[in-house]
Amino acid sequence: MQKAKDDFDKRKSEIELYFNFLSKLDHDKVILHYEEVGVAKQHKLDNELSKILKANGFLLIYNLVESFCRNSLWEVLSAINIENLNLKMLSEDAQMLWIKSKVKGFKENANAIKLEKHIHSIAIGIITDALIDFQENSEFIDLSGNIDKRKIKELAIMYGFNPVVPPDKEKAGEDLLEIKTSRNNLAHGRITFADCGKSFSIPQIIKYKDNAVEYLESVMINIEDYIVNSRFRI
Repeated sequence: MQKAKDDFDKRKSEIELYFNFLSKLDHDKVILHYEEVGVAKQHKLDNELSKILKANGFLLIYNLVESFCRNSLWEVLSAINIENLNLKMLSEDAQMLWIKSKVKGFKENANAIKLEKHIHSIAIGIITDALIDFQENSEFIDLSGNIDKRKIKELAIMYGFNPVVPPDKEKAGEDLLEIKTSRNNLAHGRITFADCGKSFSIPQIIKYKDNAVEYLESVMINIEDYIVNSRFRI
């Protein structure tokens, strides 16, 4: 789990730098001072730029959310790989996870022969007690643009770790829906950055960031407990 935690901390530090700068814009008159060829100059930051910078914050926050989920889920799969287990040794949740990964690899438009071969390879793995091996380059972890608190709880049930966090963390996690929605609207061109940013104050955007971090750190505790105590075993 350390690799996922290190990546989370690195991304969180980057976001803090951005939001610390953004907080400086929450004043009546903001002027950027700089030098050009040794000549002191200044530039007044207008309201439109402030809106754009606020909206960009949603992209940064969502990037943290999705990367956290992807890295943490792979840590779960890696932990199962490391213990050299066969299907009989896994909990029911982990068994279903393995089956889902195999089904994911099947192409819907495959012909009968390919389907038979695919089913045969799954059957052989079960019959011979083959060791479970989740592939990192698998398309199994598919999260793009779809992460909020509800989705994280669905993933917790699918992967087997505890979906329950303390009540105050649950409340913080509610903001993930607005973060996801705003990010998707921006990413898919449904709204301009300025139009998105005008709907939120800088303190509001910072609060979204704080709540996202608070919720994810609580989920991280549950995932780490799941891995450390090998709760994927029967």
